[in-house]
Order: sequence, then structure tokens, then C-alpha cells
Amino acid sequence: MRKNEEAILAVKYLNNVRLSIMGFNHDEAYLNRLRQLIRGLGLKDRVELLVNAERNVVLDELLRAKALVHPAPHEPFGIAVVEAMAARCIPIVRRGFNGPWMEITQEGKYGLGFSSVEELASAIGDAVENYESYNIKAITLKALEFDEVKFRNRFVKIFESFINTSTL
Repeated sequence: MRKNEEAILAVKYLNNVRLSIMGFNHDEAYLNRLRQLIRGLGLKDRVELLVNAERNVVLDELLRAKALVHPAPHEPFGIAVVEAMAARCIPIVRRGFNGPWMEITQEGKYGLGFSSVEELASAIGDAVENYESYNIKAITLKALEFDEVKFRNRFVKIFESFINTSTL
């Protein structure tokens, strides 16, 4: 099963939850399979595909959302997760050994993780129903740590530290 199917299947278990799947169309056959799955599950009113959406549409969706699901199993970083956190969304990412789970949410400290459709449905439900109980300020501040200038300064400090301690 590919990544977006899990998010669609999770919505099937939840009432009063809408899902917008955003991204670029790299595979028309896959996009058609998603459309068929949405129709087959009777979720046309609750799941929308925003394919190749303009930047302002993406930002508007993030600002209205309570959570972002990032289901990619092999994501090296996940800038979409950081952007969503900056927009006050609770990130829900796949648990793993790299990427958003480790580097951004710090294994659940700044978001939620999942490994199955059932866990994803539970995480989405919790984020939506209990949004006010999450430390949204901490999540947003964590996102700001990935600001380009701050990131570059941290990298330079680490590099300088390496140069100063290594023997050339």
C-alpha cells in the first residue's frame, strides 16, 4: 500500500474529519487509484485531492488545518512538516529511523507518530478532538528552529567545532 491510501483509510474510521491530500502529480495511474478508493469508501465529501496546488492554496489549507499527516515511509527530512508546524498544525508522521519522526518531531515530543492505519486514525482523532490540549506554541517554536539562517548558523558552529577539535 502506498502512503496516501493509509490516510484515506484512516478517515474512514473517523467522523467529522476532512482530509486534503496535497502534492504534485507524478503518476496519473496512482492518482486515479486514489480517486477510485475515495469513491469506493464513500468519502467524496470528506477527502479532496489538491493536485499541483498553488502555494497560496497550500498555505490557506495549512492555516485552516489542525493537523498534518505526513505518511512518507522514507523521507530524509520533510520540509512540509516544518511548514505545517509553523502554521500551528500538529504533525502526524510515520515512525521510523530518520526524517520527520527523528529530526523534527523528536520521536513524538513535538507531534504524533504512527505505524499502521489504526494508529493513524487514532492520532488524527486525538489531534482534532484535543487540539487545544496540545502545546501548539512549543510545536510552532520547534518549527522556527529550522529557519534557514538559524540552520546555517548551527551548521557553521558544528563545522567550526569539528575543525577546532580535529587534527589536520
